Amino acid sequence: RTTRLRLDQYISQEFPIPNGLPQGSPLSVTLYLLYNSDLLLPARPSLDNDAISIAYINDVTHLVAEPSTDQGMNSLTTAFQHSKDWRRRHGAIFDPKKAKVIAFTKRKITHPSIQLGDQLLSFEMKVRWLGMTLTPTLTPGAHLKALKKRFNDTLAQLARISRPTFGLSQKESRQLISAVLLTRILNGSILWYTMKNKSGVTKLLDTWHHRAARLSTGTMRQMPVAFIKYFGRVPEFTDQHIKLTHNYIHHKLTGPKEDPAAEMIRRELWSRPINHPSPLSLMIGIEELKKSHSSKCETILPLPIPPWAPLITQTANTALTKDQAKEVVPNQVKDELKENTLVLFSDGSLLHQKGGGAAAILVNTGQSKNTYIGKDTLITNLEAEITALLLCQDLVRDHITTHGYPPAVAIFSDSQAALSSAALHKKQATAQQLQLQIYTNLKHWVKYFPIRLYWCPGHVGIPENEKADVLAKQAEDSQKTSIYTINTISLSTLKHLTVATLINKQPTPEEATRISFKTPPKLISRALDLLEKGPAATIHQLQSGHVPLNNYLYRIKRVDSPTCQHCDKRETPLHYLITCPAFTKQQKRFIKDLKTN
Repeated sequence: RTTRLRLDQYISQEFPIPNGLPQGSPLSVTLYLLYNSDLLLPARPSLDNDAISIAYINDVTHLVAEPSTDQGMNSLTTAFQHSKDWRRRHGAIFDPKKAKVIAFTKRKITHPSIQLGDQLLSFEMKVRWLGMTLTPTLTPGAHLKALKKRFNDTLAQLARISRPTFGLSQKESRQLISAVLLTRILNGSILWYTMKNKSGVTKLLDTWHHRAARLSTGTMRQMPVAFIKYFGRVPEFTDQHIKLTHNYIHHKLTGPKEDPAAEMIRRELWSRPINHPSPLSLMIGIEELKKSHSSKCETILPLPIPPWAPLITQTANTALTKDQAKEVVPNQVKDELKENTLVLFSDGSLLHQKGGGAAAILVNTGQSKNTYIGKDTLITNLEAEITALLLCQDLVRDHITTHGYPPAVAIFSDSQAALSSAALHKKQATAQQLQLQIYTNLKHWVKYFPIRLYWCPGHVGIPENEKADVLAKQAEDSQKTSIYTINTISLSTLKHLTVATLINKQPTPEEATRISFKTPPKLISRALDLLEKGPAATIHQLQSGHVPLNNYLYRIKRVDSPTCQHCDKRETPLHYLITCPAFTKQQKRFIKDLKTN
């Protein structure tokens, strides 16, 4: 059998589906939502409506807002009657154990019972909904208490497979922390981590981050906080909260304007009076977020091309290294030219304070085009590379106008991301409109002649690529606007602004005095990721000086002297590994191995 999908005005082609639904199919969830959609109140979710419904799969919640308790109970009874009618029509059964009633108010009120069908429900003082613990005053205290237990339980389970001397490697431990621990504790953090309680929650999250980083590195409790913070390489929980909350707002504000959540966010941020500020109005970095959206932002539509759309063409050379591609590309250009193929090179450029430029070259005739794209505060390098591909299409279109369809077209670009989106654009992502233009044109032309895409490494001396790079930089310097000049800020740029303005990556002067390096050396970090947990933890201890040698043991009052038992020098890691005369042979072998490796 076959089916179609319809989303607003879009109707897909028919495609086959097997009888029934396979286990875990996302289609089953979609069909369930359609099935129980009549269970929701007809009013659209909006701050202007006093009675709305929201649902997550089979979890349906009715929300009513009234000036008094009696009026609220009457509205809630009406909403329940709507659910009762739906239950009767569909022959459904509600689980009475899951029915909860709660009143959100800042005033002290008497919470009466309410008769909902056969059930007499008392108003709850605490309700758990979608992982959040909600109280009548909507304060986060109860949720934070539950969150502490959730963190301790999760970390204890992870610690069973990530011991200081054996178990998961540092890299695997970090991946588990990000995938499991961070996901569990930062769920809904936009509601419980705001400017109002920033001080206390920041301390709590920093403590949790320190414990998680200690688990990852396998280091001792006495290890300096600054060392674990920067060498543990576990994403800081406070930074992740800012990224998650701001990225959510960015996605909503760059999405379709019809999205009810986006409408509520706009009203909360710019129109709502702050008599009773919501968590959204108290977000950390709210002023920076408003400032970043003061310019016109791009609009990203959901899936403009269906997921089953065919791939236009494969991109060659992506499996090669940079050096291998450097050797292959000149021969590929010669072979294409022998076949009278139109050969084009494209390149995009983005420089700080200058802006972005794009250029394309038609190798067959020497024709070229370049254009200024926009300010560096508005665009990304990906947009520059995609615009360069659009210039390639302009050159092809000009050739078709004067000479007709070519035997084939070959496009070389040093951006794999741009080539990938040109061959098959399915993503609901930044620079969507530009990518959609490329995909649409290529999809039309491929009916009349073959189109081949090649990845070409940049800045390795390939003449055509270097020429395109020069033309792109010339366009940056000219700053002459054109039809390709971008005046909207992209989603990717908004995300970069969040990181640049709100997240500090550098250690403070006080922290810098506690660690050997200002930032963890990448080569050392990668090497430690390849080691087993025990040796990697030992290296961390040696690097920080918190290792069972006399110099450290004396500091924590475990021995009477910090000096080496073989000489009168302090027994530090440097002394033990390099300068102690008692281990001369071992030290020479150690240094030789270091030079070899």
